[in-house]
Amino acid sequence: MKTVALILLTSLLFMFVPKTSIVFGDNSDKYCAKLTDGKLVVVHNGTTINAEVKLSDGSKVYPDGSIIDKDGAKRFLQNGECIDKNGKMTYPKMEEAKSAQSK
Repeated sequence: MKTVALILLTSLLFMFVPKTSIVFGDNSDKYCAKLTDGKLVVVHNGTTINAEVKLSDGSKVYPDGSIIDKDGAKRFLQNGECIDKNGKMTYPKMEEAKSAQSK
């Protein structure tokens, strides 16, 4: 009986946990950092960006991989990381773990 109650309680808790901003999936319509000839560049749909890009959440992505959040905080994309047009980050280690689990 305790096991059933615990399972129900856990299920109810997960119903109210907010979704994370981590996105899994392909890299279409995302801005991804990539090392090219030893230099970090940002690629969108297979093309290297050459100017700042303003995202729908107000953040800006720059060709060197830097991001200025809407609140002014600066951060950097690491090789393989992506950010979508809504400002949600994709982390490559989590993508690899998810693909390994599905096999």
